Amino acid sequence: MKDNDLHAFGSKFLIVDESNLPSDSDSVKRAIISEAFRFALDSVPDSQGSIRKMHIHSIRRWVIQKLRAIIPEIEKQDLDLLSDILKDPKGPNLLFIGDILELSKGYYSPAPTRVVNIDKNNWILVSGLPTYYFTEAGLNINVKGVGRIIKNTDRSEIEELAIPIQSKESYAGLMDFDEKFLLDLLKAGTGQVWRPESDWQGYKTWVEGLWSVSVKGFLWGGSHANIQTDLGFVSFWRGKPKYGPYEYWLKIKTGEQESMIRVPSRFYKQICLIFDEIEGKGRVVKFEKLDGDYRLSINFIPPMSQIRWLHAIGAKFEGFIGSEINWIVPSKAVKSTAEVFEMLSVKTIIQNE
Repeated sequence: MKDNDLHAFGSKFLIVDESNLPSDSDSVKRAIISEAFRFALDSVPDSQGSIRKMHIHSIRRWVIQKLRAIIPEIEKQDLDLLSDILKDPKGPNLLFIGDILELSKGYYSPAPTRVVNIDKNNWILVSGLPTYYFTEAGLNINVKGVGRIIKNTDRSEIEELAIPIQSKESYAGLMDFDEKFLLDLLKAGTGQVWRPESDWQGYKTWVEGLWSVSVKGFLWGGSHANIQTDLGFVSFWRGKPKYGPYEYWLKIKTGEQESMIRVPSRFYKQICLIFDEIEGKGRVVKFEKLDGDYRLSINFIPPMSQIRWLHAIGAKFEGFIGSEINWIVPSKAVKSTAEVFEMLSVKTIIQNE
């Protein structure tokens, strides 16, 4: 199908103006397939007192039957667009942004509707409902591929429609990761005698210009950073079991006593950034003004909370330039995105604001 025809179909399918669709055809296809998932789940009868759910095999059949003439590649076995849009770990997907919930045994359910504020009059729409529910209510919906944004709508209008408002901290799972977080983690942890394995690596803190995708912008090796705290000297270590992902440990040395505390792996990037800041090598998150939007440039792969926010606001991954990763961020989302990154131990700079 030609791009013009695809945009025209997408406009009718989502019931939005073509100007509210992405400009590139790949993103329009993702928007159409995402909407088909929502329509499939919305087709399930709403039995009172029970959870609306549909098995993945039924969802796939429903979506393929509706869209095979429009997007024939959805049937290709070597290009599983449906799985990518549902839960691809590398890009925006319906599970990650929160539109769809995964149940047990292959079943999925539409997520409850709520909105998350981007700025004064723009909102992330999180919902398992098809878009027409919201356009028919008079809302201006901008489709960002998998995700959707409510544009030019103030809080009073949202409240009049009785749509729940969720904070960005709750939505993205944000916390303040600073030196206090590190000390609280050390105080709350159950210490063990320091017994490192021979292959453990210590965190070295960031060195400008050094970059490897394999270490996600965080350097490990035989030498390590050793920071001084009120609880003693602290270093950060990782070790890889024979089976499974890396395990992370904080080592505390007080006088002659050495102990270690296990760290949840989901926090390792945040702790590395805290070490960088304490060592005087803190990272900088830059927003560079472009024609209409901003380029976000950072020299580390961000934690999942920040990635979820970037996906939800419709930021476009631009790739790697030198030792920096780049996204294009809509101008209306720059300040809130800076706030999301400021929950980490980093400095944010918005150029030409």
